Amino acid sequence: MHIVKFVSKFPYLNNTMQGYYCGGSILAAAALTKELAKLGVTVTLFTTSKDRQDSIERYNNLAIHRYSTNLNLLSANVSFGMLYRPMNVGADLVHVHFDLPPAPVFGYRYAKTNKIPLILTYHGDWDHRYGSFFRRSAVYTHNKFFVPKILDFAERIICPTEEFVEESAVLKPYREKITVIPNGIDSALFHTLLSKNECREVLHLPTDRQILLFVGSLYPHKGITQLISSMKRVIVKNPNTLLVIVGDGYLKEMLVRLVQKLSIEDNVFFAGYISEQRKLVEYYHAADIFVLTSFSESYGMVLQEAAACELPLVVSNLNIFKWLVRDGYNGVFTRTGDDKSIADAINRLLENKFEREMMGKNAKETAQQNSWNCIAGRTISLYRDVLSSYG
Repeated sequence: MHIVKFVSKFPYLNNTMQGYYCGGSILAAAALTKELAKLGVTVTLFTTSKDRQDSIERYNNLAIHRYSTNLNLLSANVSFGMLYRPMNVGADLVHVHFDLPPAPVFGYRYAKTNKIPLILTYHGDWDHRYGSFFRRSAVYTHNKFFVPKILDFAERIICPTEEFVEESAVLKPYREKITVIPNGIDSALFHTLLSKNECREVLHLPTDRQILLFVGSLYPHKGITQLISSMKRVIVKNPNTLLVIVGDGYLKEMLVRLVQKLSIEDNVFFAGYISEQRKLVEYYHAADIFVLTSFSESYGMVLQEAAACELPLVVSNLNIFKWLVRDGYNGVFTRTGDDKSIADAINRLLENKFEREMMGKNAKETAQQNSWNCIAGRTISLYRDVLSSYG
């Protein structure tokens, strides 16, 4: 079986990722793609480069064709080479990861031109209601004209959870051709031989403080503004608490100003975007509690990663998180967007070590139920079903 994939970005195999931000959906796409190749599927993947250089990388049965990035629009890299240069590559089907435009459009064009089936992994709705006028206009246009066209054409749509299918503003008309396949995790990648204190020493974090961890893009839907605001209440009861923020995004300057305005500079640390897997794992293991208080998500891959590192989870009460988080068992739900509710949940766990550690152990046990090997096997079965019925 030979499949072609179109992905907006793809991590470099040699970890040269500086200036090439890859979010959770892209990292999930990469992990699945590598596992498919391990299981014998021939994969040709088309993506962008971090610069203006074309290149090809090979990994088992995987060939990664990177095309020169011609311009950057918001968080997306745009490569004109992806539009026309893959067209002569033959394949049995196309698998598009619907994360950042315009890669999904290029994959749709490839499938339609070559008359082969298109499978689409839908990583989440794009919200056009925030950001600059340019962003709002671009996302609105994308949602209005391109999204329905691609979803109509797709033979099958993969979604990570049933909860997201029900909540999505886009997916309801396509329910009959949706297959739920969650994202997986390679638990071995999130293991370290270092103790908590050793991780902190390596990262130059204090060993005598309680550490909260956020990992994600610094965008409004992540609820990062509300999380930082909640710290004012947290430190009233637990002044020795440090919030470590791993990630980057256009809100960063505003968030730095907010920290200064609240006079909590000693309680918030911006670590920036971490591309090195080993270092990211050390941040997880250095923490006491993981916090993700988003307003919207399609999955929340970082929750699974944090759980694999035995961290209790403080999350907003989105239905989408209920695939992993059980309130009082491996985490605590908070009222979405409510600073006080976030602070109360954090303080509850900071002040109860036994409950915190019990939830962490339960979280790890929950995360181990999905391996990428199993998820890739389910994806291959879907490929076979589509190919057997196509045409």
